[in-house]
Amino acid sequence: MTDVGKWLKAGDPLGGEPRLDDDDARAMRRAMMAERRTTSDAAWPQPIVLAAAIAITLAAGIAVGHRLPPARGSAVPAAAHQATEPGERRQLQFSTPGGTRIVWVFDSNLVL
Repeated sequence: MTDVGKWLKAGDPLGGEPRLDDDDARAMRRAMMAERRTTSDAAWPQPIVLAAAIAITLAAGIAVGHRLPPARGSAVPAAAHQATEPGERRQLQFSTPGGTRIVWVFDSNLVL
């Protein structure tokens, strides 16, 4: 079986060049780390700015939601009616989106 390390060394276009000495490598690393610090600080906004953006987005969503008309076919509950007489029957009526009407009748005299 062929060693993968040999394949990598054979395919390396810079394989024949000498390595950097330790001082040059450290100087290059310092330059890269200094550049990384300056770009990473500017890339992320401060937490207060991020929180303000989220708050503004939520406020805008709530404001738009209050201005929109209610959805078509949404159920609006009727005022609750209390049975005052002992034999009074109450009904709950609604219809499904397919057009089926459902009527429930509640009998206050029902004893189980």
